[in-house]
Amino acid sequence: MISMEAKIEAYYNFVCKYYNLSNDIVKKNVIISHIKKADKIILLALYSYILILNIFTYIFFFKSFSKISYLNQKKIYKFFSIFNFIVSKIDDFLLIIISFHQYGSEKIEKLNLNEKVTEENENFKFVVIGSGPSGSVVSNELNKNFNGEVLVIEKGDYYDLPSTKHPGDEFKKKWYRGGLNSTYFPEMVAYSSGSCMGGGSEINSGLYHEPDEIFLNNWRDEFLTDSITLAENQAYIEKIRELVNYENNENSDFFSNFFQALDISSKGNSKLKRFISNDNIKNSMSKTLLKEYIENNGKVSLNTEVIRINFIENKWRLQIKSKNKKYNIYAENLFLCCGSIFTNQLLLKSRISKGMKKIIRHFNFHPMLKAVGIYEKNIQELNEDVVAIQNIDNYPNHIIGNATSSVQFILSSFHYNKKIRNFVKQYWKKMKIFHVTFSLGKGRIFNIPFFKNPLLLYRLNSNEKISMIKGYRELIKFIKKTKANSIIPIGNKKIDLIKYNYFNKYSNSLNTIKNLQMSSVHILGGVTMGEAKNCVANSYGKINENENLYVCDSSLINTKLLKNPQGTVMMLAYRNIDHFIKNYKSKG
Repeated sequence: MISMEAKIEAYYNFVCKYYNLSNDIVKKNVIISHIKKADKIILLALYSYILILNIFTYIFFFKSFSKISYLNQKKIYKFFSIFNFIVSKIDDFLLIIISFHQYGSEKIEKLNLNEKVTEENENFKFVVIGSGPSGSVVSNELNKNFNGEVLVIEKGDYYDLPSTKHPGDEFKKKWYRGGLNSTYFPEMVAYSSGSCMGGGSEINSGLYHEPDEIFLNNWRDEFLTDSITLAENQAYIEKIRELVNYENNENSDFFSNFFQALDISSKGNSKLKRFISNDNIKNSMSKTLLKEYIENNGKVSLNTEVIRINFIENKWRLQIKSKNKKYNIYAENLFLCCGSIFTNQLLLKSRISKGMKKIIRHFNFHPMLKAVGIYEKNIQELNEDVVAIQNIDNYPNHIIGNATSSVQFILSSFHYNKKIRNFVKQYWKKMKIFHVTFSLGKGRIFNIPFFKNPLLLYRLNSNEKISMIKGYRELIKFIKKTKANSIIPIGNKKIDLIKYNYFNKYSNSLNTIKNLQMSSVHILGGVTMGEAKNCVANSYGKINENENLYVCDSSLINTKLLKNPQGTVMMLAYRNIDHFIKNYKSKG
């Protein structure tokens, strides 16, 4: 009997040959192990398809798929192509992973850490779940005041930063479920999240938006939140500013094209700072706040998952899984910094704030639509980073910016289209991906029996879809202004290359977004914070009707925010933990 892994390998070999991709045996083993990290629903679809494929080859050829000739494999494959939607999605999934490793071959080194090995029933004064931007702030501030009494729990591992943009090994080791996640109904939105020491700060582009005054005022008014205005939080913003700088990339041709295409009124506000040092080294959390935390006796438990929490005998009991063993530890004070969706899911699974579960189930994305701009001369090299500049002419309706554009990321959208695929392979150095990003729609979280991770649904209403069509038209207009001679909308199989003279015709013909791919890199909301009746937490993140349980992450952001949220999340974390420490010390 041939194992499922052998069946997957046989299909992988066929896909490489069919799509004319290299099939290096070392990369193959890495890629197959990457595949196994995917969403269980995707894996269930993959396993079911491959199993049925092999059943049919036994019926017609009396052999498994791996034993028949390539010619016969093609016949079976083309027969199954009548189920085009399923087969194309499975192939897309495989081809994206293959491209990540084929063009991004840098290996990510695991870093040594004298981590804390927790023991069954061990008690801690302060436990922080999650080590992303919010968890880094909270744990470091706690450790400054209560040295050696803080434990950070991180479900991922500790890796170095890559020198190139998003190599395949980074997706495999540092991204949640290998970097391939999606909502399934009614809108399919691909989304991403970090799963490593430092969380999202390790994998994002590090663009910094200052916390927004209007946004914070709206939050105050909507949820009756105390001390949330910009003026009241300037001291915390100053701490974040120490980690950000302008990047020196204004001499690049693409930066110049982008900048010159902006309206004069917005040019002064279009350049963004990044989380980088004066030497242009990325200031991720593992290189800054977490480094300081570890150097000052901070405790970390890696590869540790918190399954449930409950309050018992004036302490929080955490059911954890660490080193393949399940057991309990205890926390006198517990801080949830897992990020939106993950904090929400933990609260739901643990039946915390049961009366508020309809609110906690909700989350928001920043959905984005993309297109490729094509230029006369080369404007990028392999694995370049994005430029730190955005078009905010239509803010707060939408923002236009540059997305990661190396060849593997362009190809990932066009594997099904041989003509465009070959064109991209030949001319990718002349291409850049643009995005138009919105703050629209609403998601819901569902925990499914026998599935560790939640099922996510996302919905956009008809007016929101119309707003996205208008935004995409503005994207095409802007790409034209950057001196692109052609564009390729990122969408389904019907999409083709559009020449400069046909930009307006294509734009005017747009009346739906269903043929365009949607993705998101920001996940927000679910734990409303303030003094209003619909708030899950009070004005400083303490979960109502629960002792010593606090939330300090992106799940607190439930007011519309069309900006990169890392700066705002860190401001909230500084604010909330500062309030906690002052209160804790005042009680003696």
